Amino acid sequence: MDRLLFGDNQFFGINHMSEEKARAQAMRFQKTDAIMDVLDVAYDEGIRSFMCTTHDRIAKIADRVVPTRSATRSSSSTPACPMRTNTRMR
Repeated sequence: MDRLLFGDNQFFGINHMSEEKARAQAMRFQKTDAIMDVLDVAYDEGIRSFMCTTHDRIAKIADRVVPTRSATRSSSSTPACPMRTNTRMR
């Protein structure tokens, strides 16, 4: 596993530290092209692992990333499975 995973929270307006920043990120990444621009820069900087959630828009990103990266580059995706937060841990 890579030492650095690039996550998708910012693309969907999720920021656990700041609601204001979350709103700004949601506005910035309304279009898939804006997300792809950031993923391309991350890849160019050497990041090869992308952690994605089950967000509805992730399929549009995968539709664009997979054919491009499979044909010309190596990369990996790691799904992040949501947890039920109301379940008691044993």
